[in-house]
Amino acid sequence: MQQKLFKKQSFFYSIKRSKKTNCEEELKEYLTKNLIYGKNINIININRVFKIREYIELQSQKIKILNEKKTDEQKRIFKLQKINQKIKDYEQKYQNINSENIRTSFVFVTFEKQDECQEIIQKYIKYWYSIQNFNFQNQKIKLLRAPEPLDIIWENLEIGIKEKIKRRIITTLFLLSIISKYQKILLEDITDEETNITYIVNNLNLYLLSVTFSCIVLVINVIMLIIVKKFAAFEKYSTFTLQNISVATRLTWYQFINTSIVPIVTFMLFLKGKSNQTYVKYLAQNQFFIYIGNFIFSPFFTVWEIEYIYKRIKRYLYIKKGEQKCQKTQQEMNQIFEKPEFLIQEYYAIVNNIILGGIFYSSLFSIGLIIKVLTLFVLYWAFKFCFLRHSGFPKCIGNGLNYAMQEVMFTFPGIFFAGNFVFQSLFLDTDEKVTISSPLNLVQLVFSVLLVIFSQIFIKLFKSLVSKKKYSNKNNNYLDEKDILGIHYQQINPVTKKFKENLLTPLKTDQIITNENQQQVSLRIIGLENYAIEQIFFQQMRSQQQILEAIIEKEENIINKNKKKIIYEQKIKNNQIIYKQII
Repeated sequence: MQQKLFKKQSFFYSIKRSKKTNCEEELKEYLTKNLIYGKNINIININRVFKIREYIELQSQKIKILNEKKTDEQKRIFKLQKINQKIKDYEQKYQNINSENIRTSFVFVTFEKQDECQEIIQKYIKYWYSIQNFNFQNQKIKLLRAPEPLDIIWENLEIGIKEKIKRRIITTLFLLSIISKYQKILLEDITDEETNITYIVNNLNLYLLSVTFSCIVLVINVIMLIIVKKFAAFEKYSTFTLQNISVATRLTWYQFINTSIVPIVTFMLFLKGKSNQTYVKYLAQNQFFIYIGNFIFSPFFTVWEIEYIYKRIKRYLYIKKGEQKCQKTQQEMNQIFEKPEFLIQEYYAIVNNIILGGIFYSSLFSIGLIIKVLTLFVLYWAFKFCFLRHSGFPKCIGNGLNYAMQEVMFTFPGIFFAGNFVFQSLFLDTDEKVTISSPLNLVQLVFSVLLVIFSQIFIKLFKSLVSKKKYSNKNNNYLDEKDILGIHYQQINPVTKKFKENLLTPLKTDQIITNENQQQVSLRIIGLENYAIEQIFFQQMRSQQQILEAIIEKEENIINKNKKKIIYEQKIKNNQIIYKQII
């Protein structure tokens, strides 16, 4: 008998651009009759997304004020009262779930049968495009596949697409300006009379320059990593998966530009009237040191992650000092005892950067491909060790990151063509001029462009084949499989979920928050408030459990040592008695 395999998307869809009014019943009736012509679709539930971003920010500000050092108590109390009043006004809106101006345009729809959900996919979502022709109450709505409930960043769903695009344009321009500024500084240093290439070669400092340049490239890559992660949070993505896709994609291309393109552009600007041989030698040597740096430092810092080592030291000091003597807040303890997240998005970027760089320079530095393959082999074991030994699970729950990285794979032929053409046209001494219009180059260019353009088609075809194979049983019923599916959208939604007292144990600073006006706040408000605190103190209960386990382990070690000591002393006494009897 074939095992039933399914996921939450087998029963759920999300709707965007719906009216921000109390129209759930009307929307349910409309979808039931109009999704499939001549057939009524069974819909279990319509779950509305509410505006909670401002409330999350207020709770975050309150936590910061409570954790401030008590330098000016009166000023601190005044700020706390002001924020408390804003929170109270916000909570007043949610006393009635039907209040206006508290809904977003996002809605999650729960279907009763999986086959009906699959039928909707086949009708409206094709391999490379979507058909959207729904008009509800004179407003066009958009049907989308729903993300996993735990993958959603609920407070970001209310942010409009225009605001998100504006934020992404700002961050992109800023990152490009960093790369261009770095290239300008590098070019000025190279063209300086006291540090020009001829002077360096004559004074046998070429190796030193290559090593220095390679170190600068690696440092810039680390700076890019920090900035891109901060910007991804600033761009307010709707899911952790989309946020991680942004980090992985941007790191891939920005680090590739910094590692491979910047040296080429620098030499293109500096090659006018100069001999090619010296610069080809310098460029190949420079890439050799970059490859060696990746081979050594990437696996090393993956295994010996600085954040993990720092946390281990802090944990040891805390356990040695004891819980009673520790004056840290719960948030600080969370940061110490939680395992670092398995940064799959960063590891994807590292692998992509290594592959892209090797392909781009393969025409100039073919032996570099061997170094790249060895680097990938060592990195595989480093990633595996990191995942098994000292990493927590990543926040990326959907499989979108995997498919996004497959899109990068379709650019490999284009990167190879670009590198081959650049090195042939700039550094190859031939009587015949190399042009892009030559038959071989033209074929490579057209093939590379078509592969990138139609990459989405190939990926969606692959996804459809996998989906048909994996979810072939379509007779599943949501009401029958609800317990197996576990968490659902209504339960995770911060406003609609029911409050469970054991979800959050009040500790230290948040004791004031959870107990404040508790009898006057409805269960809905408490659930929303609880979600806000969970976002600020992520996985609080897990940290407490880790602290407890560490303390218990320490006590067990002490007990075992004492037992061994008692047994050893008893053996000595027994031996002494036997010795006396013998005498």
